[in-house]
Amino acid sequence: MSSDTTKKLMRSIDQQLAYRTVFENSLVGKLITDDQDIIRACNQAVRKMFGQDLIGENEFDWVWPEDRWGLKKQVEKRKKGDSSKYEISWRRKDGERIFTRVLAVPILDSQGKYIGNFGEVENITELREITERARTTAILRMFAQNATATIHNLNHNTGIGMGYIGLLLEHETDPKKRKQLLEVLKSLDNIDFIAKNYLSLGRSTSGQRERCDLSVLVRETTDYLSKSGFLQGHQIVKEIYSPLPVRADKTAIQQALINIFKNSKEAIGEKTGVISVGARISTEGYAEFYIEDNGCGIPGRNHDRIFQIYTTKETGSGIGLYTARDTLVSHNGYLFVDWSEINKGTRILGGMPLIELRVEPGKRKERNT
Repeated sequence: MSSDTTKKLMRSIDQQLAYRTVFENSLVGKLITDDQDIIRACNQAVRKMFGQDLIGENEFDWVWPEDRWGLKKQVEKRKKGDSSKYEISWRRKDGERIFTRVLAVPILDSQGKYIGNFGEVENITELREITERARTTAILRMFAQNATATIHNLNHNTGIGMGYIGLLLEHETDPKKRKQLLEVLKSLDNIDFIAKNYLSLGRSTSGQRERCDLSVLVRETTDYLSKSGFLQGHQIVKEIYSPLPVRADKTAIQQALINIFKNSKEAIGEKTGVISVGARISTEGYAEFYIEDNGCGIPGRNHDRIFQIYTTKETGSGIGLYTARDTLVSHNGYLFVDWSEINKGTRILGGMPLIELRVEPGKRKERNT
């Protein structure tokens, strides 16, 4: 960039920044680049968006790799004097991907020569995630509703298959054959789990709601999983306050709890673990529960991602926590990672409105091993 062009751009920047306070404090990101794509000015919103000051940086160094070609085409438009509005993604300082909507206006000198660009950058990452989640939910719910009969049939036949495998295991003594039968049983169990969750999607907004006690649902689900052998070998600590009156689809809520327990069990792996389960009244007046494990933990960047159709496991559909949150949200509630630390564990917290806000909680604390 020649010194003459630099001077012209800096004069233009001074004009653009005549109302510097407005520029700096705008909630929308604002930046100015020169004719070599170097960022010469940016405001607080841009610094917050990217996690650092970008002045002196080349914008192509921060665009997401697969979007570089798109940015190149937009820059070519600017150099022809055309303004444009487009969506593009960038890399933050911490490596996270952010999605933005950009309004780019070319800066021209008195002879009409391109000397830079003024851009407004709006972070639409959260909006994009909400839209994508809503679209995915709608597709899956439509699938679940239309495929209910098929899935019920699949679920029925899977149950029959699991029963026959169980009978064979009772009489089989050969270790190799027992191992093979257990693998088949595990696969059928996974099919059964996925089928039940797709059915939950279809009924999460239409299931029958009735008055029930969340603390009872939490306790009964925990006891059922303990007695069935699902949580065998793990220490279970229960701290349950009752009553917690809510209006809910009991089957859907219990399936959501099973999904969270399943995630905890998989996070613990082969070792002997501790799973803490609680139910209480939150400070906001919600009936609240938590399930905490001492498993592998969840990286911070995945705290929200695990509630999407997503998995880091070699096996599994990634649908369990997705349908669990979907169920809680359909009950005007919530589900999120309350705490997690790598190699130390995770606590998942969920809740829904109480029918009666003024409830005198009675405390019950149990310890099972």
